[in-house]
Amino acid sequence: MRRTESDFLYKPHGLIERRENVAKVDWYHVVWFSQFQPMHVFLLWLAIKERLAAQDRLAKWNCYTNSECPICKKERDSHAHLFFKCEFAKLIWRKLTEKMESMSNQDDLKSIVNHLSHTHAKSSIWKVVNRLVLAAVVYYIWQERNWRIFKQERRIVEKILMIITDNVKMRLVSFKLKQKSVVLKVADTWNLRWDNMSLKAEVRLMQAIEWIVLVHWILSGMTILSDPYSVLVWPWEKTGDLFRVSERSNLDEFTIT
Repeated sequence: MRRTESDFLYKPHGLIERRENVAKVDWYHVVWFSQFQPMHVFLLWLAIKERLAAQDRLAKWNCYTNSECPICKKERDSHAHLFFKCEFAKLIWRKLTEKMESMSNQDDLKSIVNHLSHTHAKSSIWKVVNRLVLAAVVYYIWQERNWRIFKQERRIVEKILMIITDNVKMRLVSFKLKQKSVVLKVADTWNLRWDNMSLKAEVRLMQAIEWIVLVHWILSGMTILSDPYSVLVWPWEKTGDLFRVSERSNLDEFTIT
């Protein structure tokens, strides 16, 4: 349908489409929820809409490059293949479904998003865990794909699993939670411990630093520092080669939207 001038609002910086003219998708709450991680969900949103610069999208622009999947080298690089028909990505996803609720039978992005959109988890904490994991998996699979193309660096499955697991743990320990059986089950599944109205975890040094840099950047409105080690790391006390969470954040109320 052709849009007319009345479909837009005039603003000093240009024209903005009226929100009432934009259809609401049924998967919006899978991406946008109170506990999301900004970098992860933005990329998940692009992946769902198939707007990442994978070869299937570049082909529409007549950009003729090597269309081979840079990870498995077996099939064409595309959104459908990366999430999660690629053997590498599929193995990561299947390993992580063991730490999720009711996700073991879903193994491609469209069916996963559809499942999360129309299936209600038994508790709000599992809904958050499922969405956090999905966004993290998509983010790090896309990162791995780009690293292999542009940096000629590659990581094994176990390394990416460790990064995603630590990342989700970091998010979970920031929540204010009540001591319920389902929360304790999540804690046991993710190797966390309950202590004084919050979950505690040990996370590896680099993941702790990455998280602190991101929080510092968001709160200060500054660009990310080129040297992450110059950032103050006071919420964490060093124990060997690990950082132990010593305080939980009070910024996040555990409310599900």
